Amino acid sequence: MAETDAINRVLSDDSLTKRDKAICLLLLETGLRAVDVCSIRLSDIDWNKDIIYIKQQKTGKPLRIPLRKSYGNAIADYILNGRPICKSEFLFVRELAPFARLNGEGSSIRTILLKMESLAGVSNKNRSSGSRTTRHNAASAMLRSGVPMADISAVLGHRDPGIVSVYLSTDDETMASCTLPLPGGVRDE
Repeated sequence: MAETDAINRVLSDDSLTKRDKAICLLLLETGLRAVDVCSIRLSDIDWNKDIIYIKQQKTGKPLRIPLRKSYGNAIADYILNGRPICKSEFLFVRELAPFARLNGEGSSIRTILLKMESLAGVSNKNRSSGSRTTRHNAASAMLRSGVPMADISAVLGHRDPGIVSVYLSTDDETMASCTLPLPGGVRDE
């Protein structure tokens, strides 16, 4: 919880650029792949319906992401106050000219996420970091909120819905609710 609080502090202050804050919030809350975030076009956002439309690169399946206030407001702030004036159709572009879209293979996103973790004082030594962590975070949060595993699998773009069970094993509260009581209870000795 201390790491989550530290990351939330970084996301609520001005430590990150408007672009990087929007990207981090979007990744943490949706579990999208870095390549899919880099592929979002300005025209993919329906501000009237509060939806981001994407086509997942890995599966080719269309996905409708609800535009939540947290990352929706951050995206709007980036577009209005942080995005360079340029002709790129892509939402997230480099901060320095040439204003091309970010690297869809993840290195640009990984750099942003590592910066967020560093500012929060989160050590990534001996564990995964980058978009793997944000996908894990989003899946675990959805699982705790009672979202069906098939829906989590669809959002994360897994071809095999059973893959989501890996997130179950890291969520102690959900794992505890899956256990059966011992017949006859536990004896005090």
